[in-house]
Amino acid sequence: MKQQRTYGALLSYASIIINMMIALAFTPFLVSHLGKSEFGLFNIIGSFAAYLVVLDMGLNDSVIRYLISHKKKQNKKAQKNFLANTFLFYIVLGLLIGVLGLFLYMSLDTLFGVKLNTSEISELKIMTLIITFNAMLTVILNPVGAFIVSSQRFVFLNLSNIILRLLTTLILVIFLYFGYKAVMVVTVTAVLNISLLLFKIWYAYKLGMRVYLYKFIPKQILKLLKYSAPIFVVVLTEVIYWKLDNILLANMIGATAVAVYAIGMMFHKYFMSFSTAISKVMMPKIIFDLDSGANALEMEKTLTSISRIQAMVILLILTGIILYGKAFILLWLGTDYINAYYVMLLTLIPYSLELMGNVRNIFLQVNHLYWYRAGVVFGTSILNIAITIYAIDRWGMVGAAIGTSIGVVIGYISVNYILWSKLGINIISYLKNLFRGIFVAVVFVLSFGYLFSCKEINSWSVLSIHILFYSIFYIVAIYYIAMNRDEQQQYNQLKYNILRKVKSWRIK
Repeated sequence: MKQQRTYGALLSYASIIINMMIALAFTPFLVSHLGKSEFGLFNIIGSFAAYLVVLDMGLNDSVIRYLISHKKKQNKKAQKNFLANTFLFYIVLGLLIGVLGLFLYMSLDTLFGVKLNTSEISELKIMTLIITFNAMLTVILNPVGAFIVSSQRFVFLNLSNIILRLLTTLILVIFLYFGYKAVMVVTVTAVLNISLLLFKIWYAYKLGMRVYLYKFIPKQILKLLKYSAPIFVVVLTEVIYWKLDNILLANMIGATAVAVYAIGMMFHKYFMSFSTAISKVMMPKIIFDLDSGANALEMEKTLTSISRIQAMVILLILTGIILYGKAFILLWLGTDYINAYYVMLLTLIPYSLELMGNVRNIFLQVNHLYWYRAGVVFGTSILNIAITIYAIDRWGMVGAAIGTSIGVVIGYISVNYILWSKLGINIISYLKNLFRGIFVAVVFVLSFGYLFSCKEINSWSVLSIHILFYSIFYIVAIYYIAMNRDEQQQYNQLKYNILRKVKSWRIK
């Protein structure tokens, strides 16, 4: 299983890099073939999809948590009955999503009748029906993915996601080339996503997943709801942070503003992925350790070690965006999208703090303290809405980014307070150990990068050379200045394992 976690994490990073490369190459093609208006509609429907899928109420994490518990006890009958109870509840939830999707469909004229024309609203209605059906199936089949995660089959999960992304992009390029628009993009994406869900069912069955209802246990569902309810509130809050801005911009300014803003926000999901790639593969082990009675000092040690790895990866991307983001946007999409750079900076800089150490959320979930985080973060999301509406009116799309960043900072400070007050984790000690060596290394490489990139970057080749040299310099600085001896040994061991694996492939 340790090998599954290692290669699963590596495949996660490979998946993120592939997704980013596809986004870099495919987005200009998508924008040029859809146009600003259609691209804006595509992102509006993406926001709706996020709101529908979030209605799984955060149950996925709780299902994983209890499946791991059943596996630990090796009780297959209880596991089968638990899955049956879970599926019944998810079916009800899926039907609820269908009802809400239809309500959204009937409300589109009221929501966007002022800023969008009849043709745009008609397209939104078709796409709403498609994403509603897709969201229903995605939510209903969530226990299948949870079973695969609890079995720690991370290689399969990440490899299947890579194949899905490549296949989706290839098919979309063909359809867009022949003149199809946003409706077809949403249709193709939904069909391929459903195909992957069906493939996961087959794989889970091969792993031994069986579903049999020996007895309907309402208390089991209530237990799941109790565990997942605060997760749902937090997930909903995060959707408000990252998706509501699109809807507010569409309502207050129009679809073209959403198009530019969406470019600035599109990289935050990849940014987040670099952080969660580690915490996801470590999740089953962390839950197992916490169930075994890990104390505050042990939790702080785990939190620090994982956070440092996350920080080293995240800060490479963040500092690169700070130095080269503007040149990238100008070369990629032109001056019309320059505001996307400021949207990126305003949201990603505070968000980087949130992502360093997001494994702390598992601590709160397992210790039944997640309601504290849910309450505080939900409050900040409501404040975020008020700030964002005011800021959009004053500063347009940049104002929306300001509102979002303020909410993220408040949420980060609040969670750290909860960790200290409820779990006894020494936050000051954690932050000192987190940034020990890393802060000095980052300041050093940023200063070097600024001097190195002071000349105008006016071509992709020049930008690529700058990024390559900066990345190498960053890695060297992090290794010799930031990493402690244990981290250097882990890095060297990982490098050795990869090279050995590559060598064995060559021999074969």
